[in-house]
Amino acid sequence: MKYEPSPYTTPELEVLAGPLNTEEAIIKAAKRGYFRGEHDEYLQQRLAEDPLESLDSQSFHSVIRKALEEQRLTPELGQEIRRRLEQSQLQVNDLYDLLFRFPANDGVWQPLKQASFGFLEKKPSSAAMLLNMGTQRRKWGTPQYHVRSSFGGQYQANVSLSSADQEYTSRYHTAWKKGQAMQRASVDILAQLAGIPLSPAFFEEELSFRSLFPPSDLLDEINEQQEEEKTAKDPQ
Repeated sequence: MKYEPSPYTTPELEVLAGPLNTEEAIIKAAKRGYFRGEHDEYLQQRLAEDPLESLDSQSFHSVIRKALEEQRLTPELGQEIRRRLEQSQLQVNDLYDLLFRFPANDGVWQPLKQASFGFLEKKPSSAAMLLNMGTQRRKWGTPQYHVRSSFGGQYQANVSLSSADQEYTSRYHTAWKKGQAMQRASVDILAQLAGIPLSPAFFEEELSFRSLFPPSDLLDEINEQQEEEKTAKDPQ
């Protein structure tokens, strides 16, 4: 077969394909909307027949998403979200949507956001997954962890990242294992990103760690941390 060069340049082909690509995108969007509409109708039928607590995790996530989109929180839904939080049944994607997907939601959601961080304070292992999910979906900068040895065989960690041209840095957090210290730092920076204050108990727990060691060790640790922070701000 004889090779024949294309009569069009690449920019010309892109222009010619533009209407076709737009039409294809419209068709795909319409299909997504159609199947989402069918799914919503199915959920409404289920909700009319079954209580919220009977929904599987995927169906319950769709209920949360719909309520957030419409900014409509019923007492029954709020109660079920709290119940699933208390029983560790709320999924990471549920937490992400509650805290970050619709950040402009009105104040009726604030108590649930606070309760979500109460859950993360008790189970910080979920915070690292939530941070990674936010990095992928919201294009946060890649989290940068700094881990160092602390007194008494413990570890300290903090994490920093950028979002919307703003830099966020967590406090240093102390734990017996590196991973645990990193998880606690993840909770801290997520709270900054969400604009939700952490409870005093979260920090009191770390103070209880430090009270096990002599004041001189703690003072050395504080001085070292202050020196590192000063160097970071003024490398000269």
